[in-house]
Amino acid sequence: MTPINQNESSIPVKKGRVDSISIFEVTESELETLESATPTGILFDIGVSCLSVAIAFTISLATTEIENDRAFYSFLIVVVVGYLAFIAFTIIWLVTRQSVKKLTKKIRERMSPPKNTQQEEDSTE
Repeated sequence: MTPINQNESSIPVKKGRVDSISIFEVTESELETLESATPTGILFDIGVSCLSVAIAFTISLATTEIENDRAFYSFLIVVVVGYLAFIAFTIIWLVTRQSVKKLTKKIRERMSPPKNTQQEEDSTE
């Protein structure tokens, strides 16, 4: 192993054999779309959190008798908002996730199909 640059700190570099590398060209707008679609996992996490809160409050409403009307309506509002937030965040997550998948598929389709190396070898003989 040899260092990359003698003037800088010596960092050993290990190199393994690679058969081929596929390089994809990406436009600026495609990069911006991918960057803006990155937090899709966060949307799903927030949706699941809203669902768990809504389920917990639903169980509380079903198993306890709440005498105070204000407390009952507060619990009911939390339940309704929790379920609606879960539905909204899940729909946004699905739409965003699909758009990222479509964009990456479009980028991958730019690659020409791999040539059959066996046919090329046969034709040269």
